[in-house]
Amino acid sequence: MDTDAAVALTQDRLAEEGGTMGELLGHFRNRVSPVLIGDPQWARILERAEMLPITMGALPFGFELPLHASEPRADFGVSLASGTRTAAFFRERARADGTDETARVITRICARMEGEDSPLREIVGRKLMLEYDIGAAGDGGRSLPGMFLRPGERPILGARGQVTDVRVVADALFSCVGWEMSDSERENIERVYLAQPEDTRMDSFGVFPSRSRAMRLAIMGFRSRQAT
Repeated sequence: MDTDAAVALTQDRLAEEGGTMGELLGHFRNRVSPVLIGDPQWARILERAEMLPITMGALPFGFELPLHASEPRADFGVSLASGTRTAAFFRERARADGTDETARVITRICARMEGEDSPLREIVGRKLMLEYDIGAAGDGGRSLPGMFLRPGERPILGARGQVTDVRVVADALFSCVGWEMSDSERENIERVYLAQPEDTRMDSFGVFPSRSRAMRLAIMGFRSRQAT
């Protein structure tokens, strides 16, 4: 069984067990120490997860723990792939509720990935990662999650002349959240890539639409402190 078939089967089985990620996470509380995630914070994670389909459990999900903070809290991360049952869920939600901006953005990105001869899919595949700021209490679930693309199909390596690939991924993220990239922003992103040592790779591109306008670039593979 290939990966796509395995994901589809897992999504079908999960859908038989419940409706939301909140229901799935409810089984995990006794496996997550309250020292890492306190009870009030866990309740907020479940509240947010109740808005997400249980089929998202077929792909990696987890928690980002701010180890520099004393409060036992965590942000919640999930992922999905275009062309799957989960992507169809968000597509239907975007169609039914024009105010659901998260569903609309996800649908736009998936459409970019599923387009014929998609340059974006050739670089990042079909996967999108979401990061929810659980610590932002009181937003009623309206804030958009951080959104990340990883060049897994065609890694973007330092000193390999892949500026065009950098543009494709960065432009896709910006445009799908409704931002128009300026010349200076594009130049800054390209400058970061061109400064990368040859042994490094651009691991992910991310935007946080509900925060300030910026792009987070994660670069992996540095062999020394001086190289950074």
